[in-house]
Amino acid sequence: MKTIKKKYFFLLIVTTGFFLAYFLLSNHFNQLKFKKALKNKKNLQGLILASQKLKKTWKEGRSSDFSDEEFFNCKKKLKIFEDVDSSYFRCNPGFIECLLNKTNGKISYKNKDGLSQSVFAKKIKGRKTFGKIITRWSEKGEFVPNFSYSMNLFSEETKLTILLEDSCNDVFLPQRIYSYGRGQEKKDLIRDNFDQGIFIDKFQATFRDISEWKDTLKIEYKIPKSVDLSESASGLNLEEMKDYCSYKGKQLLQAHIWDAATYIPQNYENVRPRNIIRNRYPWTRQLRKSFMEI
Repeated sequence: MKTIKKKYFFLLIVTTGFFLAYFLLSNHFNQLKFKKALKNKKNLQGLILASQKLKKTWKEGRSSDFSDEEFFNCKKKLKIFEDVDSSYFRCNPGFIECLLNKTNGKISYKNKDGLSQSVFAKKIKGRKTFGKIITRWSEKGEFVPNFSYSMNLFSEETKLTILLEDSCNDVFLPQRIYSYGRGQEKKDLIRDNFDQGIFIDKFQATFRDISEWKDTLKIEYKIPKSVDLSESASGLNLEEMKDYCSYKGKQLLQAHIWDAATYIPQNYENVRPRNIIRNRYPWTRQLRKSFMEI
């Protein structure tokens, strides 16, 4: 009888010890998982803050991480005219690459406590760049932007993929009645764009734009040595122009849209005028002068 009691007592101790060990180990692993989750959350918050800084730089075309000298060297590296407008650096993959090469991929930011921290963008395997251009044309994705620059940011084992979308050059065409023609009221064609969301690229395509397009499609393209990347592109035939616009998710500018965008109506505030009065010269409201004579 005593032997049986000892056996039950022994089994009870073993069972209790097993459940105690299981509880302690489970608690230990849960704590590890909890700590890892907190760490991943903190890392992800850092990645989001860094991505916000990158997006700000992408849209503004300038960064406080650059000194004037470094910015000048970057312009030189990107083959840009000395007097090129600063808007050229907005939504420019080359500018972001130049910035990250300078910092070796390090992106510094301040957390919610105001402390400076940083994450990293890693170079793509087999390439010398930190990111790549992706388009709806090349990726065939339903939610892929028409044109964007894709980058992977890392903070220890946490990764965040961001898309820097090209939205810097689009200008909304005001909804109103327009005329299309030579500016002589009786002969003009009247049209409107009410209930139409028409956006126009306010800049001409540059050699950089065309080079990015050809590179994405893996088509060989040599830029003439005598030109800078920031110059307006030339030498494309009509089909190439249409293909390039399609690649950007757009279409070639039509004459009636050009007239609407460049010939400023005299009665600008009235969007439904009975008569269209506009100058026969673009970019000005003065009836007898072009903007080049002002």
